[in-house]
Amino acid sequence: MEWTISDTIRVEDLPADALGTTTVGAVPPRSRPADAEPPVLPRLSLSTGAIEGKPPVLSSPGVDLTLVRQLGQGGMGAVYLAHQRSLDRHVAVKIPHDDAPRSASLAIIREGQVAGALEHPNIVPVHALGLDETGRPILVIKRIEGVSWSDLIADPRHAFWERASLGAESRLVAHLDILMQVCNALHFAHTRGIVHRDMKPDNVMVGEFGEVYLLDWGVARKIDTTPGREAEPLVGTPAYMAPEMACGEPHEIDARTDVYLLGATLHEILTGSPPHARPSLYDALLSASAAAPQDYPPEAPDELVALCNAAMSRDRDERPPSAAAFRERVADFLRHRSSLGIANAASERLAALEEAIDKGGPELVASAEILGGLSECRFGFLQALREWPESTHAKEGLTRSLSLLVEREIVLENPANARALLERMEGDHAALEARVAALEEKIEERRRLERKAAEMVKDMDSSVSRGARTLFVSAVVVTGAVAMGALSIREASTRHPSPWADVLVFDAVILSLFLAGLFFGRKRLLTNLFNRRLLFTVTASFALNALHDVLSYVRGEHVWTSGAMGQLIIGSCLVVTAINSTLVLLWPAAIQLAGGLLSLYVPWATGAISTIGTLITAALVLGASRSSHAAETADARRDPV
Repeated sequence: MEWTISDTIRVEDLPADALGTTTVGAVPPRSRPADAEPPVLPRLSLSTGAIEGKPPVLSSPGVDLTLVRQLGQGGMGAVYLAHQRSLDRHVAVKIPHDDAPRSASLAIIREGQVAGALEHPNIVPVHALGLDETGRPILVIKRIEGVSWSDLIADPRHAFWERASLGAESRLVAHLDILMQVCNALHFAHTRGIVHRDMKPDNVMVGEFGEVYLLDWGVARKIDTTPGREAEPLVGTPAYMAPEMACGEPHEIDARTDVYLLGATLHEILTGSPPHARPSLYDALLSASAAAPQDYPPEAPDELVALCNAAMSRDRDERPPSAAAFRERVADFLRHRSSLGIANAASERLAALEEAIDKGGPELVASAEILGGLSECRFGFLQALREWPESTHAKEGLTRSLSLLVEREIVLENPANARALLERMEGDHAALEARVAALEEKIEERRRLERKAAEMVKDMDSSVSRGARTLFVSAVVVTGAVAMGALSIREASTRHPSPWADVLVFDAVILSLFLAGLFFGRKRLLTNLFNRRLLFTVTASFALNALHDVLSYVRGEHVWTSGAMGQLIIGSCLVVTAINSTLVLLWPAAIQLAGGLLSLYVPWATGAISTIGTLITAALVLGASRSSHAAETADARRDPV
């Protein structure tokens, strides 16, 4: 007999040399159980004339089952379509071949007894179990009008898809619906202490109206995990077999063995082939005993891949504990499928944006188009998480989109927005945290410099205390101009210089008035740097001029020469002040310097030149005090340092 890895191995079928001389793991040597007498069964009347190629004959009134045609066959028996006259319906009849060994008859009887005891919507109903006139066992079961599930998995375009009422919008969902119904059948059997041991798509029939039946309970047995049990002969299908089956460990075969077979079936749904599909029976059994992790195509859903790996774990404790638990995880995936669809769409959009940013550079992340795309991705992942809060795929996508949004806020220098986005991100994001912190420090330093620049602008604002300053300077200048004018008139009429005593008294009075005014009016006059520089310069000019007059008097210099030098001193002080405060003061400085030079050439007119120069200087200084000092303040704003 020819064997393939997709065939079911039964004790009665396995040749003595099926595995050759090499054992696989703990695969036990073949042992054939002793023949046993079948249980006492009722007689069932069966007519086979039409099947055997003989002319059709009318069945006697006592014949209830008449075979119509063969539906399929195996190595030990065949399944026929039969007409049941008593109920006027078609049923399926399973009988052994005429030359089949006695063990084949026992297998059919065992299958009928097991399946008949399991009354469940997803287990094919057993109508009758009996013997024909020759003593062969007859198993009468419900006729299922449909196709094998394996045919649907192998051919996504099978004609059955078009006429079947599976109620699913995709092939994957339809297969998962079928798988969940198989889980129901297995879980029911497990609660009755029965393990199937041969669950595979070949043993599942799907009807046109969505009905699903788990068939072929021929190798099913009672669950018995008693330690120390003797090794059992190899049974099951090598392409799907669990490691405890391949290694012949009967005390480990329980509900989790069928869970492994469910995982193997899900593997075939995702990949198109069984997990242990190998060129030979030996290689298939070797693969089954190792139960190594499997590879899956990229499009396979992560949740289902994780379920496959768990269900087909070599460690039975890592598998879902029951078929019901396996079913619940499949149902969870179907409930989460909408979330996965949204997350996958958002992931594709996000990947396109990341590629565009990589090509366009970091600046591209600040564009409105990128912002719109990232916002769509973010809200897509949020929607996916609302439908399935535990979705790792959506969580990872949300983190990626939020990271790019943080990058955007960093480029736009919006640390508050970046910080708010960081707070919504799960996990440790030290690199982004450091960049946001550096941006905050940079902006704080910029603000500090801006405050410093604003303070400098305020310090150099000539409009501050303008009224008090104008009144004070005007009073001093007018007083000095009147006194100086009187001295100048006398000098001009006599063509003789004023005596040193008058000059020194004049210097002392002017300086005293200025100092007294500054002292008593300091709160109004010395309010910012501009006022302090300007008024201190005037004070310094008066003080230096008075000091120069005293020194000139002591050295016996001519009073006119001293007056000319006094103008030069005042002009020089104004130049220094102009450089340090406002360039507008260069005009009065030029007047004083020109007056001093002119007085050296026309000494007898020193008093008049000095008086006129002082009045012009006072007017220009007052004009400078009214100006906005625009040039200097603009420079301060451009370069706050």
